[in-house]
Amino acid sequence: MLKKSVLYTKLWLKNQANRMPLLAFTGVRIIISCGFIVMTLRVLLRLPYILLAVLSFAVIVFIIKSDYIKGKTLKMEMRFVENFYETTLVRQKKERGIKGEYHWLDESFYVVEFKVTQTIKQNTILEFCQSRFFHVTIIKIIRDGKHFNMPNGKFRVIEGDIIHAIGTKNEIESCILMLEKADHIQEPQEPMVTLREYIYGQIFYEIEPEKQIICCPIQVEKDSILIKKSIKNSGFRPKYKGYILGIERGMLPIVNPDIDMVIEEGDLLWVIGTQKMANSLLKADFLDEEE
Repeated sequence: MLKKSVLYTKLWLKNQANRMPLLAFTGVRIIISCGFIVMTLRVLLRLPYILLAVLSFAVIVFIIKSDYIKGKTLKMEMRFVENFYETTLVRQKKERGIKGEYHWLDESFYVVEFKVTQTIKQNTILEFCQSRFFHVTIIKIIRDGKHFNMPNGKFRVIEGDIIHAIGTKNEIESCILMLEKADHIQEPQEPMVTLREYIYGQIFYEIEPEKQIICCPIQVEKDSILIKKSIKNSGFRPKYKGYILGIERGMLPIVNPDIDMVIEEGDLLWVIGTQKMANSLLKADFLDEEE
C-alpha cells in the first residue's frame, strides 16, 4: 500500500503549479473533517458552534497524538480493505501462483545506491534525506571502504558517503528528486533493484558475511511475545537489531507499515538487518536453523 504523503510530496516537488491544488485539497479535507465532528457534537451536546469548533479541534489533535486510536484505526482499515478485496485478491493470487508471477514483499521493495556530494553541515540521516517523511530507510553507508549497516537516525552523513536506501519505487523516486533538487547527491549511476536482487547480489559480488544485509520472513505464532503489540512498542529494533519492513496479513501485503500498527497472530513479518539480527532471532526461536 502506497502512503498518500509520498505521492503528495512527489507532486509537490515535481512542479510548482501542483502546489496550489494540493494545498486546496488539504484544506478541503480539514474543513470537511471539522464540519463532520461539529455536526456530530451539535446533535449530542447542543452547544454553541464556537465551542463545538474548539472541541472538534481538540478531538482532531487527540486522534493525531493518540497511539491507541491510530493503532485501532489502522487495524480497522486493514480489515476493511482485506474483506472488501478478499475475493479479488484470492483470485489474483491463485492466478499468479499458477503462472509463477506472485511476488512476495521482498520483490515489492527497491534498493538504490547514490553518492553524497555536499551537506550544508554534518547532517544526521533524518535531517539529510528526511527519511521519516519519505518512508525511505537507509540500510547501509559506505565510507572509505568501511560498511556501516542499519545506521540509526542520528548517524552523521558526510560528503563522499555511498548510501544504500530502501523503499517502494515511488518513495525512492520522491526522495531522490528532493535530494537532487538540493544538489546533495549525484544522480544514481545504476538503476534501482528489487530487495531480493540486492540480497542475492551480495553473494555474487562476494561481500563478506559480516558486511551483508539480511532479509527474512518471520511467522507470528500464537504464543509469540510480539502479539497485540504495536511495532513501536514491540522493541523489535533495539532488542533484535532489525527493522520490520513489511507485513503480510492474510491476503493483504502491507508495505512500510505504520509504527502504531498492532502485530497479530498469523502475520508474516518481513524483517531486515545484519547477521546480528539473524543471531538474535535464532536465539529467540523466531527462525529455524535451516533459514
